[in-house]
This record gives sequence, C-alpha cells and structure tokens, in this order.
Amino acid sequence: MKNKAFTLAEVLITLAIIGVVAAMTLPTLITKYRKQQTVAHLKKVYTSLNQAMRLSEAEFGPYEHWSTGYAGKDTVVKEYYEKYWYPRFKILKSCETYSECGHKSNSPYKTIAGNSSGHTFTAPNSRVPFKK
Repeated sequence: MKNKAFTLAEVLITLAIIGVVAAMTLPTLITKYRKQQTVAHLKKVYTSLNQAMRLSEAEFGPYEHWSTGYAGKDTVVKEYYEKYWYPRFKILKSCETYSECGHKSNSPYKTIAGNSSGHTFTAPNSRVPFKK
C-alpha cells in the first residue's frame, strides 16, 4: 500500500508561488488603502469647512456679502479668519509662535515643486486653549 502525500519539493514550490503572488498584490492593496484613507480625511475636512461656513452664514449672512479678507480692503486676512472661521472650528491646539508648534519657519509648507507656500499665523492669547 502506497501513502498519498506531497513531497517536500511540491510544498516548497507551492509556498514560493504563494509568496510571489503576495509580494505582487500587497503594494496594490496598500496603495488602495492609503487612497481610501486620504479620501476619508478629505471628506472629514470638507465637512468641517462646510459646517463652519454654514454657521458663519447663519450669523453674518451669505458669504458673498462678507468682508473680503484681502489686506488693504475691508479687513486683513487674520481678522477675516478670526471673525468668520476660527470660532467655528474645534481647535485642539493653537500656538503663540510658529516654533511652539514645531515649525522651523513661518512658512513651513511646500508646493510640489519644493517652493515655500503658505504661512502660519498665531491666535491671540485669549483663544489659546492648550499651551505646551
């Protein structure tokens, strides 16, 4: 009577094939997961911005009639932000200086090309909910 079983070589070849298939599919799965994660974060940010805008519109009227926020016109950008947006966000931490938040400069953000883009500004002391 002959025993029916797999040889060691057959088992190793099968494991090697499974390993190659897994190595080929894992990067794709990870990329899809990261895309889904990014989309979920963007939806959350969009929802927060939309809610803040609706709350501001309820208090100040349609956004088309708000002061522009451009320096030299109705208000400066910081005043615009503090009037229409800041009170409606759930801010966990606000820094008095850019270095307090761990930034090395006042323009820590970069464009795809690597140029400086965006500036940080600090909230008034009266609104800083948490300090280091």
